[in-house]
Amino acid sequence: MHARQLSLDPLVRYVIRREYMSRCMINARPTRLGIQSITEDHPCYTMKYLLEKPVNTFTKDQYLNLYQSVKDGFMKIEYIIDNKNNGTTYADEIKRSYTRDEYSDNVLEWNKIRAMCIDLMLNKFLYPKFQRELEEILLDESRQYVIKQCSTCLNNWIKIAPYRLSNDENVTSISDAGVRVLSIAYSTDPDDVSFAVILSSEGQVLDFIRLPNLMLRENYSADNRLKKNKDLDILRKFIKERVPDVICIGVESRDALYLRTCLDDMVTQLQHDEEHFQNLPEPIKVLLVDTELSKIYAQSRKGELDFRDYPTKLRQAISQGRRLQDPLLEFSQLFNYDKEILLIKYHPLQDLIDREQLLIALEQVFITRTNEVGVDLNRCIAYLHTSNVLQFVCGLGPRKATHLIKYFKQNNSKLENRTFLVVNYNMGKCVFSNCAGFIKINTDAMKESQSYIEILDSTRIHPEAYDWARKMAVDALDIEESSEMEPSAALEEIFEHSERLKDLDLDAFAVELKNTMYGDQSITLYDIRSELTHRYKDIRVRYEPPSEVDLFHFITKETPATFHLGKLIQCQVFDFARKKPTPQQREAAQPEKDELTGMLKCPLCHTERFHNVKEAWNHFDSENRCKGTPIGVRVRLDNGCTGFIKLRDLSDSSITNPLERVKLHQVIYARIIYINIKQFSVDLTSKSSDLRDDNERWRPIKDAYYDRALETEDLAEAEKEKQLKQAAKERSYIKRVIAHPSFMNINYTECERILSTKDLGDAIIRPSSKASDHLTITWKLVDGVLHNIDVIEKSKTNQFSLGKRLLIIDPRTQETEEFEDLDEILARYIKPMANTVSDIITHKYYCNLSQPLPSATPSGSATPAQTTTTTTTTTTTSGPPPLSTEAQRILNNRLIEDKRRNPTRIRYYITISREYPTKFLLSYMPVRKPIHEYFTVTPNGIRFRSKMFPTLTETLNWFKIHYNDNVIAPSPMRTSTTTNIRTTQPPLPPPLPSSSSTTTNAMSMNSTPTAVTTPMVPSGFSQPPPPMPTSGFSLPPPTAAAAVAASTIPQGPPTSMVTSGFSQPPPALGTMPPVLPPPPQMMMPPANFFAYFQQYQQQQQQQQQMY
Repeated sequence: MHARQLSLDPLVRYVIRREYMSRCMINARPTRLGIQSITEDHPCYTMKYLLEKPVNTFTKDQYLNLYQSVKDGFMKIEYIIDNKNNGTTYADEIKRSYTRDEYSDNVLEWNKIRAMCIDLMLNKFLYPKFQRELEEILLDESRQYVIKQCSTCLNNWIKIAPYRLSNDENVTSISDAGVRVLSIAYSTDPDDVSFAVILSSEGQVLDFIRLPNLMLRENYSADNRLKKNKDLDILRKFIKERVPDVICIGVESRDALYLRTCLDDMVTQLQHDEEHFQNLPEPIKVLLVDTELSKIYAQSRKGELDFRDYPTKLRQAISQGRRLQDPLLEFSQLFNYDKEILLIKYHPLQDLIDREQLLIALEQVFITRTNEVGVDLNRCIAYLHTSNVLQFVCGLGPRKATHLIKYFKQNNSKLENRTFLVVNYNMGKCVFSNCAGFIKINTDAMKESQSYIEILDSTRIHPEAYDWARKMAVDALDIEESSEMEPSAALEEIFEHSERLKDLDLDAFAVELKNTMYGDQSITLYDIRSELTHRYKDIRVRYEPPSEVDLFHFITKETPATFHLGKLIQCQVFDFARKKPTPQQREAAQPEKDELTGMLKCPLCHTERFHNVKEAWNHFDSENRCKGTPIGVRVRLDNGCTGFIKLRDLSDSSITNPLERVKLHQVIYARIIYINIKQFSVDLTSKSSDLRDDNERWRPIKDAYYDRALETEDLAEAEKEKQLKQAAKERSYIKRVIAHPSFMNINYTECERILSTKDLGDAIIRPSSKASDHLTITWKLVDGVLHNIDVIEKSKTNQFSLGKRLLIIDPRTQETEEFEDLDEILARYIKPMANTVSDIITHKYYCNLSQPLPSATPSGSATPAQTTTTTTTTTTTSGPPPLSTEAQRILNNRLIEDKRRNPTRIRYYITISREYPTKFLLSYMPVRKPIHEYFTVTPNGIRFRSKMFPTLTETLNWFKIHYNDNVIAPSPMRTSTTTNIRTTQPPLPPPLPSSSSTTTNAMSMNSTPTAVTTPMVPSGFSQPPPPMPTSGFSLPPPTAAAAVAASTIPQGPPTSMVTSGFSQPPPALGTMPPVLPPPPQMMMPPANFFAYFQQYQQQQQQQQQMY
């Protein structure tokens, strides 16, 4: 009770509140989610950890960002008033003043009670309340800052004066007309239609044209070029007929720069060819303008009501042109009952501001700017799109402005003088007094009117000060009071000779008015003289074409806050920059030998494709073959900019070939180290040290009160927790009681260590981390490659014993296979796979890439079908690459070397996939690029191209015949630029046997395959026949009938195109391939021959039906 009474004392609250507000500090730290989410791009990155930051050091929108992060669950903040390094607290200071300095037991007990009351008063009653007050104060200050920034942004847009011709001397005249604008709106999508519209000087739509092909890429095809040129001719004719004063293009992308160049050339040509263009006051300018406002207007309700039948792009073009004519009028279009003005993005945090508060602030900007400029009421009546600005005139508002326009339109009349508002419209005295000085009338256009025209109605001078203005005009002209000259005539003369007003002593006039009880009117008198000198002078900033910084923002949509030095970005590699070698460098170059591949390479361009010195010297002697020394990497950013990474900035280690680090189309991280705004390019660094930026050279500068010690502690704790989770995951299994020599209660790490010393094919049975009714069998394929098999237990007596039924589910077909015990799994499931793997790794063309590759001998090759045409295409699939970059490079280089040494043979290699156990890669090069295909070891044999083979030998035999069939891309493989699949086009048939054939050596079908000669196929068949049912036999020579039948088939001339890796060119489509001499083993009697192919044709028809 006593603590509550103290907290309610006004003086106590005042003093403690004052101290709390001045002493309060904030501690901040991220949550678990915030540690991952608050990156360098986050606004709270510099305040991620705060230690005792005084509240009076928060500036701009810092606290609002911090508050929003707390609401999002990224941050936690704490309010304190005591420094932890200080020995005493503010509560101790109060207690010293509230306790007695005596040492009796009674006093000590009372002091304890008093101290407890102080703690209770502060911590329960006062501090929580003051904290809420402080939060509101800090939030209000941050919000007011954001609102001010939004107001400033809007003011910077509408303070621009209407576009005027550079030689226009009457820019301050009230009767000054606008310019005719040709506005063009296009889309970044070439399929969208572009529009060009011509606007009158008052913003009315005179005409428009559709340009559907304006943005086509003319270098893509000749058809695109013709279509685009046709649209450009239409646009040229449109400009020639309408003769605009200026042309504006809405900037959507860098294509706007190219379009501006085209229009500049077009206008220059028109000025040279057309006589009326030569008589223009000044050449037609082509300007680039922002599209933010026009896009919103085009999709707004206001835009749809104004131009209901117009497409969106055409409405956008109209808004672009009107903004150029008068930004104030066009922005005011969105200040309506739907509050569409709030759709414009003024500040990144404007969504956190109350909409009504922001709307009031934006309205104040419109009011200030509108009353500075003034409003021509008659123009608002004639052109409704200009009437929305009338609501911002002082004393009016949306309702009064709407009613005023409606009144004059119903009566079909004009406002000829300001007093009409009071006499005829019955405007109230207060309203008229507020708005009269800001409603301007073009008196020059009213000279033919029969009503009285007050020439001062065309100025900002208020009707209450008309008499002073007339007296100033009379005094400036030295007209005597007895003169019969009318004051209006004096005003007209003073408008023409305004320099005579400089002789007036306005200070003496102000003293005279002050003595006559008018008060101090010196400022008013000086304003009157200024207005008589320049009637309704437009004090807005004269329009200037967009600067390079503005264009950079228009095109990239980036701001200094989103695109700056040190920013970490993602980019995609699209080219490599090289320095062309000089003749002296080519002359002095010496080929170098690659120790890994044994091939020669160029020391300038690092090309590794030379098999002998002759090829290398030919490379050096040719001026165009050597691309030159790599100097960097060219990348493309998401915002349309291009980037360049110098070779020294690509890696911390010294590299000479950028292909060692990056590849084409690869997405990499980099930091911006230089921005070239004019060229829309940046210089980048991708060094690991720069990406980490441990020295914080590139990262945003952290707050002065940043708590680095707490950050280090959190990072260490997170790393420790990660390790504990990993360890817990490895240990997350239930110990089992299973009597089997291969069973062990161990985790994967221990299992991996034990199997490293075991033989190939050995297995360990261990508990599974999935559940107590699962077991894992890990068996060893080769060193470093283990395969885990999940075994499901059924009919268990308890969770520790072994189930009576053991199930293994095939991950590919989801078929379930049941076993009685573990020995059956080892014998019937794992042992067959281990035997197959043993056959593979002992095959003479198996390579682990850690040892030298087999020598390039004719064996281990497949002879290509000499008339088969294939089409290769690069593909990218999900999953990791089949081989490491270095291993794949070595293997591909060896395949290329083998192909060059013997182009008529197809060499193949077998390698194991370390990412996918039980999968092996069959690598070969049939044409120009190496191909890598998976085949899988199963308990039933080998699965290759969705077919099952019992042994490796049969797999290779089938492959050597069907290697050129349609290949399906291996799904687990993300291929590089050297990995290919074939298209769905079927291969052409090989030729028929000829009677004049010569003999060649052929392999036995039962032996280890060395070279396969493809059987011949007659015309009309799409694929070669399957292997003959009989193996290891020789057929008799062909009969005369077979020779005659073969000779009657028309022969197609050989083409000049030769498929890479084959010794003969493919046949032309629609013709028979040339007849080649088959080996004698493939000869058969005519009857057997045609019976065999009749059966083969039936098989082909069945396959087509299946497809």
